[in-house]
Amino acid sequence: MKYRYTVLTYNFGNQETLREVRNKDPEAEYILVTDNYSIISETWKVIYDQTLEGLAPFDKVLYVRYNWFKYSSADICVRVDGSIEIKESLKPLVDIFQEGHYDMCLMPHPFRDCFLDEYNAWIDIRGYDKAQAQKCIESMAAKGYDFSYKGLFQLNFSIQRRDAVNEGMNRDMMEYLKELGKDGNMERIDQIPFSFVVNTKYSHLKILPVSEQILRSYYMQFYEHNNNVPNMNMFYDYSIDDERYMFNKKVKCLYLHTPSDKVCAREQELQNEIRDVWQMNKQKDMSIENMEGQIRHKDNQVAALEHSVSDMQAYIDNSKIHIEQQQHCIEQQQVHIGNLQNQINCLSEKNQKHLKQIRILLILIGMMIIGLIGGIII
Repeated sequence: MKYRYTVLTYNFGNQETLREVRNKDPEAEYILVTDNYSIISETWKVIYDQTLEGLAPFDKVLYVRYNWFKYSSADICVRVDGSIEIKESLKPLVDIFQEGHYDMCLMPHPFRDCFLDEYNAWIDIRGYDKAQAQKCIESMAAKGYDFSYKGLFQLNFSIQRRDAVNEGMNRDMMEYLKELGKDGNMERIDQIPFSFVVNTKYSHLKILPVSEQILRSYYMQFYEHNNNVPNMNMFYDYSIDDERYMFNKKVKCLYLHTPSDKVCAREQELQNEIRDVWQMNKQKDMSIENMEGQIRHKDNQVAALEHSVSDMQAYIDNSKIHIEQQQHCIEQQQVHIGNLQNQINCLSEKNQKHLKQIRILLILIGMMIIGLIGGIII
């Protein structure tokens, strides 16, 4: 059977939860490429690509992302990350793509339009290597890129045709990611090199820009990686255009509306439920963060107390040593005093002997004088 379009996703290294398709389109094939032989799906055709063995998990993702035609039997491929759930047929979006004769469907970044801002965000939020970011920036600068040029795509979603232009662009991407990579792996942040390649070599293509709203719609739901928490679920005012920069000018990004008012009302209910769950989870996260903060504060108090006890123990130990030294000094002084006392006693005894001798001598002298005086008188 020749399918009208392929929906392609991937899951390597168990980085994502298996998200079954809720309602399949009979005109579409649904393919999941993985390295996990234990994955069994009721709605996805699971492909275990042995040619990817030995590659790092994200290199496997990049290989599939830029070689989708290897797996797709259709000439149109809707590629979604494993963090995106397919809820309904994507036929309305594929209809717009085909009827408009677009070459590609891409999603302009919802928050940033500058390469340098995106690198800084990755460095600040995800701890991306500054040296690697600088290497990529210098490579693009050496190729003459103007970093004031506005236009940045995010790559959790895209639609491409099977044709020479798209396949050539995919080859260019693979070569450039390998050129920018390090330690034998391809460059991890591919949305910036992808935007560079598209902005510099493929800006002549007819591209359908879509709002990130399509990933939070009746048709698809965007989740945080490897869990069932909606990813930054947002609410859109459809009376206001979602305008983003593409090829250095603002363009209107496509909203994917629900098929009827009844469904729209139900979708709003579901979105409210999702919002409530998200807010509850956020409050739980905040509560956990507060508890963790209190625990850290208590830990700091305990550490300070332990430090104080340690200082006090050191003071006590030093005092003991000082007291022992003083006691030793007193003992030495006592010995010295004893020696002095002995010396005094010895001197006292000698002096008493001398006094006796002097007294005897004086008596003898006195007797001699008396004798002399008596002799004179006679």
